[in-house]
Amino acid sequence: MTEVNGDDCDRLDDIDKPIIDVDAQIEVLRSHGVAFRRCSVESAKEFLKYHTYFFKLKAFDKEFHKNARGIYDNLDFADLKELSTLDYQIRRFVLMRSGEIEHAMKTRFNLLLMGTAMDGYELTEAFEASEKHFYRIRFHTPFSLHNAMNKNGYNQWMIEKYSSHIPPWVVWETCPFYLNIAFYRYFLKKSRYNDIIFTTLDGVRHLRNAAAHHNCLLVPTSQSVNPTEQLTPLLVDLFKSSSIDTDSIMALAKSDPLIHDFACLICTDLNLIQDAAHYSLISDSANLLRRLSSVFSRYQAENHLRQQLEAMIALLTISNNLDPSISYSTMRQPIRKQGRRLIKRKDNTHA
Repeated sequence: MTEVNGDDCDRLDDIDKPIIDVDAQIEVLRSHGVAFRRCSVESAKEFLKYHTYFFKLKAFDKEFHKNARGIYDNLDFADLKELSTLDYQIRRFVLMRSGEIEHAMKTRFNLLLMGTAMDGYELTEAFEASEKHFYRIRFHTPFSLHNAMNKNGYNQWMIEKYSSHIPPWVVWETCPFYLNIAFYRYFLKKSRYNDIIFTTLDGVRHLRNAAAHHNCLLVPTSQSVNPTEQLTPLLVDLFKSSSIDTDSIMALAKSDPLIHDFACLICTDLNLIQDAAHYSLISDSANLLRRLSSVFSRYQAENHLRQQLEAMIALLTISNNLDPSISYSTMRQPIRKQGRRLIKRKDNTHA
């Protein structure tokens, strides 16, 4: 337990908030200048009781301007409700597509592994040794593949059966996404494959984790972006046949965490998932695209939220209009390096 000195206690007293009921929450919003013209007080109470909670909803007020007295100039409860609902729909879309991507990554891993002479058990053993070295040097902590597994009633039998000698497919089924990305990256390096999407997978993971924990995606963040190496060429290829002005999207993808990770999600989806499944991306994005478009027009051009919405609308629109049998087809399959030459992999045999 951490001790807190007197000065720290004073600071905690300044920021601690009491638990208040919905009526008091409405009064707090009113005192900050939030109006109830487009959403009645009764509807607002229902929303705060059964659809969200005060802390999460109020996070969205950071998108709106306050005057010198700290009062919002033009904020209606309907605006907060609308952003809260849109944020939920974005998170839902992210979870659906990232789930598809995670499965497709493991499927591709399996396909490539079948085309090598590698022993799967030895590959897992070598990967665990590599991770032990990495954790010891980087974090000064031990690492165990068995301890990293997500153990539950649905996979316990698998873990018990293979605990002493772990094959890759058990890692795929039991280990978290971040570790499977590391495993895939290790395999690519060891087998001399080059897969253009491996650098975008971390962006997908960051966005997936935020959505899975119900973090507000549309709330401004001070987090900086460490641009993904292959994202720019992927976006250039995605945009090359579009008439939409994409300069602002490219700039946001380098500076805005949400747009960077969302672009990683779309590009990874298009490059990793088989052609027939492209239409599930279109289906999943249809409702989100309509909602984004309806909210987009409410904000002024210089508003950062509007810029984010515009970028997501463009990414979804362009990806939905692709002919999956033509666009991106050259980037779907990983290539295998042999000496100084890059050889495209066409089947399950050695390149």
